[in-house]
Amino acid sequence: MVKGIRLLSHDFIEGMYSTVHFYSKKSQKLVRVKTLGSNSQAAVWIYKDGRVMFKPKPYKHTANYPLKDFN
Repeated sequence: MVKGIRLLSHDFIEGMYSTVHFYSKKSQKLVRVKTLGSNSQAAVWIYKDGRVMFKPKPYKHTANYPLKDFN
């Protein structure tokens, strides 16, 4: 380790899985699909009126870089 610099490594073997939850007839929500990965998770809610809500959640220990850095 160089003084003051921490090196990060990434593992590309990722065990992802999804869970599906159907809501009761009384709920405004129809279904939730939640996907969990090694570096983030995301959920999609589909409502009976056709609305869709998407919420990604990257984990705090994950190093993220802006897309403009790769151009």
